[in-house]
Amino acid sequence: MKTAKLSLLILLACTVSLSSCKKKGCMDADASNYNEKAKKDDGSCTFKPVITVVGANPATVSVGSTYSDAGATAFVKNEGSVNVTTDLSQVNTSTTGNFTVTYTASNTHGNTTATRTVNVVLGQSTYMGNYAVTNSCNELDFPHVAAPQIVAGANVNQVLINNAFTAIGGTIVMNISGSNVTVPATSVPIVVLGQTVGTIDFSGTGTMNATGTQIVMSYPWTRTGLVTGSGTCSVTYNK
Repeated sequence: MKTAKLSLLILLACTVSLSSCKKKGCMDADASNYNEKAKKDDGSCTFKPVITVVGANPATVSVGSTYSDAGATAFVKNEGSVNVTTDLSQVNTSTTGNFTVTYTASNTHGNTTATRTVNVVLGQSTYMGNYAVTNSCNELDFPHVAAPQIVAGANVNQVLINNAFTAIGGTIVMNISGSNVTVPATSVPIVVLGQTVGTIDFSGTGTMNATGTQIVMSYPWTRTGLVTGSGTCSVTYNK
């Protein structure tokens, strides 16, 4: 009987003041101490920093370039901005690969981390520069210059070797896609005393290594005119 009376009194008390029977806790879903069962917010919410990565993520840079990180910001709800620590130690632009930048922000309620992926690729700027050539070519058949300079082409997917052949000049157009290089069918005239006496016709395929320091090419060629012939010339370009 006493138990029944006690239950009735509790029920009456809750009816008079329903709010006093509600479970209290943090009701903000963004809080680190969010309580999904709470029915009344008791002001106890605490928040860890939220990090926003600035700029492109992933970011892409060319092998051999200098990587400049755009950084990140951190904000704590109801408090404001906090400092962000940036760790660039994993980024290596001397070779191709996917690398991670890590950002960390802390306050009294905990730590937060965020990351950015940095893709280091073989881009146009990697191909450009001065090279020394070694080759299997006969000087008469495919007279490639010994120290060419590779420069930018018509777009970011192209580079050029101007004055590519000893005495007769000509241009080698290299279309690039990552490590892969293709040279379209090209004809370079052989001019002697102002007269065209033949041509060197060629195309090419090859690759650049992961560190951007060497290109290995294979050039199928045909020579027409006073001296004729055909074959394949292998050329290695070293920065």
